[in-house]
Amino acid sequence: QSAISDTTPVDQYSGGVNSFGVADTLCNVLEWTSDQIKPASGKIREKRYHIAKGGSWISARKIQLSNRFRFEADYTANILGFRCVAD
Repeated sequence: QSAISDTTPVDQYSGGVNSFGVADTLCNVLEWTSDQIKPASGKIREKRYHIAKGGSWISARKIQLSNRFRFEADYTANILGFRCVAD
């Protein structure tokens, strides 16, 4: 556990690259997904929450890829981001 209390550049830690060559898949920011929680009532005007997964620098001791968090679409914080992927 480091004493870092904020996000870090993706390539800062050489040990953070997995077998696919992807860096920092955990512990920097939660990642937005395309999933939503739809209202149970089915009403169109009810808020829809969007799902973020993983963990962030603020919750490093509780990191699991399966963690799911719900946020409103316009929520912003430095614990939440997205990953750009190119083939």
